[in-house]
Amino acid sequence: MEEPEANAEPPPGLRSLLPPREFLCSRKGQLLLAEAVLSFIIFICYIASSASAFMMAPLLEFLLALFLFFAYASKLNEKFKGLYWPLTMQILTCILILTDNYLC
Repeated sequence: MEEPEANAEPPPGLRSLLPPREFLCSRKGQLLLAEAVLSFIIFICYIASSASAFMMAPLLEFLLALFLFFAYASKLNEKFKGLYWPLTMQILTCILILTDNYLC
């Protein structure tokens, strides 16, 4: 039976969706992960509260935080240099929340 190599990379699959370890150890990665986790906690609190009619804004904020986390992890910000990512995401967040508040 053959021994697996010590430097062999794991087969592609679900691990390819995980961000690299270097990104998770960086300050930006930790802040983006914390934003996603906190927005998920806020979403859960809205679901459990009596104000569940307003849960669309925290849900969209959570999804946007997840998108931003994986966009930076996969280095989309380096591929699309025409966008100023932090400003674009904040404007998109404001538009989503204003739309949600207008409809509710």
